[in-house]
Amino acid sequence: MNAGGQRARIGPGAASRNLARHFGATGIVTERGDEGVARIKELTGGIGADSVLECVGTDQAMRQALHSARPGGHVGFVGVPHDVAVDGQELFLSHVALRAGPAPVPPLPTSSTAS
Repeated sequence: MNAGGQRARIGPGAASRNLARHFGATGIVTERGDEGVARIKELTGGIGADSVLECVGTDQAMRQALHSARPGGHVGFVGVPHDVAVDGQELFLSHVALRAGPAPVPPLPTSSTAS
């Protein structure tokens, strides 16, 4: 989540929270669903995030991302969606831009090509 110079990392995991802080996260949101959205709104003065990156691929994570973005904000997702349904009318009325695409990941070496 990015909003007015603030950067927050959403999700559990101490190692990834530490990494997020190392790269400039100013807040950590461990809540999920409606509670996570409320926390993001609290961190942004009730406005919502300018940009949200959704990397999990679940319906709950996508809904949280879309509801955490401010009107005119952007949500990008790179995870492979698993049973994700986005209500087109709700998206249209939210004024949130949704963008998607696969994250470029180099192939892992196989045991026969590994050195």
